[in-house]
Amino acid sequence: MKNLLITSTLALACLTATAHGQSGTLDQVSPFGSAVPGANSASYNFDSSTLVWQAEVFAGMDGTLEGFQLEATGPIGATATVAVHLGSPWQAGTPTWSGTITKTIVSTELIWVDVSSANISLSTGDAFTIQGQGNDNGMWVTGSFQSPVNTFYAPDLFLNGAQFGPEWKIGFHTYMLSPAGFTLSILGNCPGPMTISVSGATPNGSVALAYGNAGSWTIPNGPCTGTVLDLAGVPTLAGFFNADAAGTLTLAPNVPAGLCGRTLQAVDMTTCTVSNTVTL
Repeated sequence: MKNLLITSTLALACLTATAHGQSGTLDQVSPFGSAVPGANSASYNFDSSTLVWQAEVFAGMDGTLEGFQLEATGPIGATATVAVHLGSPWQAGTPTWSGTITKTIVSTELIWVDVSSANISLSTGDAFTIQGQGNDNGMWVTGSFQSPVNTFYAPDLFLNGAQFGPEWKIGFHTYMLSPAGFTLSILGNCPGPMTISVSGATPNGSVALAYGNAGSWTIPNGPCTGTVLDLAGVPTLAGFFNADAAGTLTLAPNVPAGLCGRTLQAVDMTTCTVSNTVTL
């Protein structure tokens, strides 16, 4: 099966790295073949119309799914039919959105798939499925391979209704349009390196991050006395951090296994506004 469906690649040359039309926030990343070591790079058959791939994705923030990127190889004019379903694979019904991607250059191409017209609203942790199927004209997409279990991206990949094994993951980047206001998002898999991002904070203001179990808790004292968090019991304060002049904050902690599954929330200490919650 490996020889028929997937080809490991040691290098990808002449990569085109322009994102066409994307304006949202990067949410979930399953690495492209160009982003992993050569021995872990793989190509997936989006050529054959008899092969239907479905990749599981979990939203890392609240908002509207703007779209996703795929890294494609193949001749100019090669096409594939792609779709988005709500819920985890396997999804056999009518997709929420579907369309066609087309290869426009000879070299490896980063293709932007805009699904914003479908107005797919997601909350943190919601599952959705990216589907791809070939049109018999030479389209392939890249991704990763790691044995015995792929640690680059955790959620499952399916082929023609069956799980394709834990080693193989099609590469994609998903992008979300954030709801207006004070927003918290995460990127990466717990445990391990993760990116925590805050937007819409008071410029140059202080932002508190706290975590715990989901629930409800009222701040009993201090400048934000009476503010209600979506955390149970007495949450753990991760710390106070300064937003930049644009009201954004980015942290890159190495999250330990003991915090996986905990709920994280931010508080703007100037306005006492609370963010959405995310699950580590």
